[in-house]
Amino acid sequence: MPSFEDLYHLKLKSLSEAVTDWTETIKKLTTLAEEADKGMLAKAKSADWAGKNAGVTKPFIEKTAKEFHDAITEATSRRNILRDAHDALKIAKEDLKDLVHEARTQGLTISAEGVVDVKPTDSNNSATPPKGSQAKIDTMVAKIEAVLNKAATVDTEASWALKTLGDESYNFSTTKYDSLDSANKIKKQEAVADAKKAAKLAKKLTKDYVARNPDDLKALKSLLHEHAQDPDFDVTFYKTLGQEKALKFYAHVSLDSTGHSKAQIDLVHAIQTDMGTMLGVATDKDTKGHLDATWIDGMLRAGRKRIDISDIAGYDKKIYGYQALSSIIRHGDYSDSDLLTAVGRDMVAMDRKDPGIWTRDAPSNMNMALNLDKKGGKGFDPITGLMEAFSHSPEASTEFFNEPVRTDTNGDGIVTKDDRPVTNYDSNYDGKVNSDDKRPMSMVDYILDRSESLDPTDQTDGGETRPAVRAAGNALEAASTGRVPGDDDASLVRHTEAMSNVAERIVEKIGHNPELVSGKEPGEPGPLRALSKNFGNITADYMADAQMAMENGEKLIKPFGYPAEFDKADLKLFLGAVAQDPQAYGAITQSQQAFTTSLVHDIVQERGKDVLPETIGNAVYSGSEIAGIMAEARAEAIYDRHAAENDDFNNAVTDNAKWSNRIWDMAGSKYVEMIPVGGDLIQWFKEDTIDAAVERAEKDTFKEAHEEAVRTYTQSETATKKAAERAVLAACKDSGLPQDFINTLAGSASTKAGSAYAVGNTGMAPGEHK
Repeated sequence: MPSFEDLYHLKLKSLSEAVTDWTETIKKLTTLAEEADKGMLAKAKSADWAGKNAGVTKPFIEKTAKEFHDAITEATSRRNILRDAHDALKIAKEDLKDLVHEARTQGLTISAEGVVDVKPTDSNNSATPPKGSQAKIDTMVAKIEAVLNKAATVDTEASWALKTLGDESYNFSTTKYDSLDSANKIKKQEAVADAKKAAKLAKKLTKDYVARNPDDLKALKSLLHEHAQDPDFDVTFYKTLGQEKALKFYAHVSLDSTGHSKAQIDLVHAIQTDMGTMLGVATDKDTKGHLDATWIDGMLRAGRKRIDISDIAGYDKKIYGYQALSSIIRHGDYSDSDLLTAVGRDMVAMDRKDPGIWTRDAPSNMNMALNLDKKGGKGFDPITGLMEAFSHSPEASTEFFNEPVRTDTNGDGIVTKDDRPVTNYDSNYDGKVNSDDKRPMSMVDYILDRSESLDPTDQTDGGETRPAVRAAGNALEAASTGRVPGDDDASLVRHTEAMSNVAERIVEKIGHNPELVSGKEPGEPGPLRALSKNFGNITADYMADAQMAMENGEKLIKPFGYPAEFDKADLKLFLGAVAQDPQAYGAITQSQQAFTTSLVHDIVQERGKDVLPETIGNAVYSGSEIAGIMAEARAEAIYDRHAAENDDFNNAVTDNAKWSNRIWDMAGSKYVEMIPVGGDLIQWFKEDTIDAAVERAEKDTFKEAHEEAVRTYTQSETATKKAAERAVLAACKDSGLPQDFINTLAGSASTKAGSAYAVGNTGMAPGEHK
């Protein structure tokens, strides 16, 4: 799909010129064809040839003359496709520009990258967005996405049509396209026919063994791969095969393939990937004739049914449909969340009712696997596959983790939104279940509480040791940030209320029991320690909200979207546990330094010479308090728990430089137009902030000897104060303020930073190094 920027600045001149050029080419070819018909073809037909001339030369002339007409047909088809594509893209571009104007009339702004936000005014200059603003933003985002999808469809359809015209190696194409619509009709007919052929092959492979049908397996793989992104093919394939047979097919070929050659495993792995991609396309509401709620309901029922695999895995061996499905949905884009949330809701209910249900009759052959990915386990724990799916589809993940856990209260055999939530649960984390527990069990709680006992039996030889935990962490990060974990180039996504709800619940849960991450004793990490990196990324993403929770009396800090309201005590305990992980420490440190610098820059740009030193001190206070917590957590990990070394933390800060870039892209890009040299200065801010964070981390070096305690504390505190000073000096670059006034502001920031550091560094980790 084209980006907002791509379509908004799309240059159509070359495409228009191509249409003109093809029109001229058609005219010239028509003239040549007429000359050929009246000249050599007419003479050849009237000549009284015999012998070899009659059998060779005459047919050659006739074929040559026909090629001129075929050339006209191909040229005309190409012209028609390019003409309609040009007209459709022109309309899409105009629609996008109309939306930018419409946004302004609604008090919204759309950035150059297409980010929709509330236009700041004196009346909405507060931490909480104006009432109703999120609904306006969501509506505008949906309109923008619809236009971008339309442009993407035009691009895909035109590309396909032009490609088919070039399929002939030595002859001109005889395919005639009067318009882009006529090309699409032919494309649909071919896709539907191929889908039915693929479904027939899948049914055959379900009954027969993989090794006996290598040619059929290759043919199916080719068909699925060719059409994986084709809505007509994808919908037809799944409708023709049906929910139960689709799951049975995949279960049989995946389990059977793992006993054969690598070539056959690779073929089935490709099928796994493509089936996931196809299911995402087929269930998208933007797809015509998409697999609707009724079809999804049928998939839930198929997921709960057992699949007999005894012919492959041994006597009386069975798996559930959900176990096959969870390997398929690891792949694909499920931006339309209906399928994933429905499957997740019902699958979790099954898992909660009987946690051992997935392994009871699973294959005893340890080499067999449903999931053929290199990561993610064997696939017999379907919750792992579900979490993998959510980690790749942030919007669906956000929706899922905002739901309560439900149970089948209406007795219809599946769990849907019509069923009641589970309420008998310690929802306030006080260790008791009583009348004070007002909230139902949340999906966040369930996934974090869930036993990892299935992990050992779900591991692949030489693969991940805890695939379920990693997948859960990635799904939670996707849900709270709107980004796909691991996508280092992804920008920050404006927080919605639902995203912030997930972040709040995570911080509250870990804050009430930090030992889930840090562990009770040195050398014994908590059961959720492996999620520390994800939690660090979430904190870095919510740095504005975290600093607001620390101190925001002057209302200087504004959230990026809907605010997450963290309890300060929960947040400090959460950070104290999470930041003992070097990667989490690195992400939070980079984000904190960048956000503090951008905040000071915001104030300086807005108030200029009228800015008060006390205001600058207040601006750096929250970030410095977080820096104190970071230093204390680092000391706990190095000295008390011996879980990491100083170099691990220093290197992690360097590794997480992307967070400085993300924060500046979000908070600093609004200044590009008002600052001399614009983008160059923003780049300087990024680089200086990264250097400042690295320098501060290198000063946070802890030594074991007791007599060094005072020196190491002072060194770390000084580094935090210097970082605050540097934030002010960087923010005032090219501001025009007098240097003595800038020095006063920097001094105020240093003083406040020292006080805040002391608050953050006191009592957060119970080590004896102080």
